[in-house]
Amino acid sequence: RLLGIRVVPVRATPERPCKLSRKNVCVTLPIPPVPGVSTVITMSLLAPLRELDSTQRHTVLASFLGWTLDAFDYFLLTFVIVTVAKEFEVGTAQITYALFLTLAARPLGALLFGRLADRFGRRPILMLDVILFSIFEFATAFSTSLTMLLVLRFLFGVAMGGEWGIGASLAMESIPAKARGAVSGLLQSGYPCGFFLAALANWLLVDHI
Repeated sequence: RLLGIRVVPVRATPERPCKLSRKNVCVTLPIPPVPGVSTVITMSLLAPLRELDSTQRHTVLASFLGWTLDAFDYFLLTFVIVTVAKEFEVGTAQITYALFLTLAARPLGALLFGRLADRFGRRPILMLDVILFSIFEFATAFSTSLTMLLVLRFLFGVAMGGEWGIGASLAMESIPAKARGAVSGLLQSGYPCGFFLAALANWLLVDHI
């Protein structure tokens, strides 16, 4: 390597021509970024997703949206802790127990719904799980006491814990092996997407209610 020039001993081929070559030694110069290269790389990463059929895409989308809604429901409470504490006339520390109970219940939900999915099928149990955590989240808005809030958030955590394992397993089983890496990353991105939607809802709606 001299003055930014790198000499690499390789054999010239039609796929890899060397204009500056002598005795099969190629001289490569530093190449500046080329517009469109990042687009090509992105397209290659998404290529396995384009090969999915309609049923596989719907399965992946359902799993992604389920995980997104899980995160949305969970993080929405974190933005209104102070408001909820004032509503129940308690300290904010007592409201944070709801967050703790939700997270503590997730392993229980993962075990419970995982066993049910193995016995009765992933698709119907995933649908049941999404319905349950939606009901518990909706009921949370009508809590009349701190105790009722904590119980509902615990039940929500049980349902929340079941969604990720079942949804991810269903998606992975439904798609080709070569697409699983890209799809697993896509599914995991549903969690920050849910956080973003919760923040957006808090900014656009909650602060103006």
